[in-house]
Amino acid sequence: MRPQQAERAFRLRRLEPPPDLRAFVSHYWLIDWDLPAPFVQSVLPNPAANLVAEHDQLSLSGVWTRRYDRHLEGRGSVYGINFRPAGFHALRAARGPMHALTDHSRDLAPDIGVDAPALHAQLREAEDDAARAEQLSALLRTLDPEAYPGMAQLDALVALAREDRDLVRAEQLAERGDMTLRSLQRRLREHVGVGPKALIRRFRVQEAAARLAEGERVDLAALALSLGYADQAHFSRDFKATVGASPRAYLASLDAQPRREPSDC
Repeated sequence: MRPQQAERAFRLRRLEPPPDLRAFVSHYWLIDWDLPAPFVQSVLPNPAANLVAEHDQLSLSGVWTRRYDRHLEGRGSVYGINFRPAGFHALRAARGPMHALTDHSRDLAPDIGVDAPALHAQLREAEDDAARAEQLSALLRTLDPEAYPGMAQLDALVALAREDRDLVRAEQLAERGDMTLRSLQRRLREHVGVGPKALIRRFRVQEAAARLAEGERVDLAALALSLGYADQAHFSRDFKATVGASPRAYLASLDAQPRREPSDC
């Protein structure tokens, strides 16, 4: 969101994890900035946990069901691990169900015996981004990730909810997963953090925001229908609850800048 300002405010890089961690990790993301004035970057995060090395903590964030605002100022850097939707629960550090972390974050460093400031300094002073990715991989390996039964299926169902526009109801996703709706709800909340209805809503709102940002004239009623909503009013409520602004207000906020897809890291 606000992509043009974001490009000027910070530098973002994404790196793939090594083969032995790809079942658990989507990608690493690295950001640094040097700002003359404070800046707020807003994102619509994908439904997955993030582990972020900051200057004073190792922040673990669960699934964020609303727009997430990150406040940046001065000079700094953060180094993050974006897990696969069901991936973080495979780590030894995962304690309890993932829904306990939904819309929350906590400092994981004390739990796993990591000196967060020292870790951040090592990452900041690394030779290059490849070396930073190696350090993040080494950290993850100390947490003994181990695939659990059904993990790959849950990740596949989340991907299906994102990619298949014909999936508009939780019952449809349960049917595709060959399980009852109650079982799907329980497993997603335990291992991912949100249920199937919230997953589908997040992906449809992400798609709507991306299409609105393309710069073409959009018929909001037709857009709502194409995303599986019965009416524009329901779509607008979901959009505003997630983004913090109605579709029309979001469009107006983009009028003064080039249109591109909002960030989802």
